[in-house]
Amino acid sequence: MHATVQQGTVLRCMQGPCNKNRPLLHGPHLHLVEGGYFVKKYNFTILIEKDEDEGYIATVPELIGCHTQGDTIAEIMANVDEAIKLCLDAHAKDGIQVFNPNFIESKQFELVI
Repeated sequence: MHATVQQGTVLRCMQGPCNKNRPLLHGPHLHLVEGGYFVKKYNFTILIEKDEDEGYIATVPELIGCHTQGDTIAEIMANVDEAIKLCLDAHAKDGIQVFNPNFIESKQFELVI
């Protein structure tokens, strides 16, 4: 179900100019890659926090129940990749609703006092 595509192999974006900040609410981005295959490109928000044991906890707010943990940032990112793929597999294979309809978007807020 998931294809690993080397950076730079996208031949054409099927939905106009590719914008990596595109909200998930509009669905996945479809790309035609070398070999004539279509792949879905998702962009997810990942929230990373320290836990009480000096490890890390990551949450993907766009996906219901998508959480993971790790001891390093590198480990947490690998675990997030696996957790997202598991959620998407559950959605595709079992029809489980994993997309969070209540998540709108994330924003950065700058405050100068």
